[in-house]
Amino acid sequence: MLVNGSVGVVVAPRGQMLFVLELKIVDGKITEIEMIADQSRIRQLDLAELKD
Repeated sequence: MLVNGSVGVVVAPRGQMLFVLELKIVDGKITEIEMIADQSRIRQLDLAELKD
């Protein structure tokens, strides 16, 4: 998924949004991971499917 325009991970078992991992990537390496589980914060994120 794209999370606010960057690569991230959405965990939603059976369609139920559980949490989002927002990744910070520098020079091709993950340097920071933020786990967002608060539903009000998740609703504020710009989420988009990453297509091939």
